[in-house]
Amino acid sequence: ITRKKTTGPQRPEYYLLDPATGETRLVSGEFAPLRQEGKRFFQPTGKANEFWAAIPDRAKNQTQVGRYNLKDFSFQTVLDLPHISFESMEMWVDEAGSKLYVVYESQLLRLPITKTN
Repeated sequence: ITRKKTTGPQRPEYYLLDPATGETRLVSGEFAPLRQEGKRFFQPTGKANEFWAAIPDRAKNQTQVGRYNLKDFSFQTVLDLPHISFESMEMWVDEAGSKLYVVYESQLLRLPITKTN
């Protein structure tokens, strides 16, 4: 059996485009939240360039909830939730009340979260 050689990188690569110059540069970081589809943008955390996001792992049936920085594409986990898989557009964070609200299987769940800085 002959296999065709594939061209391109082994893993996806992400580039930033400077619209003024047309130049691109390779960037690294966490991009899973940006691949999620939704009808609204991420919920802000109150810090510049930082938003609440969820990264589901469907194979393990778990989700990480945390703070996603759009400037450096970093993700800081606040909660690891086993036995539930959801995306960013299915959640809302009430920071003042230390609660996470999630729509899961047509139910609204309320989960406690610790205070974050």
